[in-house]
Amino acid sequence: MTGDKKPVVMASDMGVSVATLDGDKKLPASQLPDNIPAGNVHFEDGETFQAKFDHGELTGPPGKDGDTGKTGPTGPQGEPGPKSDSIDLTLTVADWQEKRQTVKNAMLTMDGYNYISGAAAADEANITAYANANIRGLDMTEEGQITFICDTTPTQNVTVRLYRIAANEQGA
Repeated sequence: MTGDKKPVVMASDMGVSVATLDGDKKLPASQLPDNIPAGNVHFEDGETFQAKFDHGELTGPPGKDGDTGKTGPTGPQGEPGPKSDSIDLTLTVADWQEKRQTVKNAMLTMDGYNYISGAAAADEANITAYANANIRGLDMTEEGQITFICDTTPTQNVTVRLYRIAANEQGA
């Protein structure tokens, strides 16, 4: 061999073959074998490609993502969730007493429902007033009413939304 081309010995299950590297030390495409197992490709230090890969020694930029695969079949319909609805309640400035306010509403029932409270998204001022006062509902102790407490008494009426969710047989 002459010039800057060097022979390379490649071993495979099919035997041994010799290829010649070009000036950039790359194997020309015409000499690339179709399939050589990674354990049969050896580096100058004697370690195989597979061993270097397994030890995380082969690094480089990530490859491009492949095409998105086909969408799989639709699974079975899940069980329906619990019945739910919402109740909007207005907490008036005048009705706060010692950072507590009790509101009555016929839709508030103690049996068979769980409640989650939050600010009704009426407007940003309502949400801000709710958050700044740290308003939260207490457990219901009487049918048809709920008590709210706050850390700071709001200076405006605040609309609270109670999400009423049917409880399951276990009481959750």
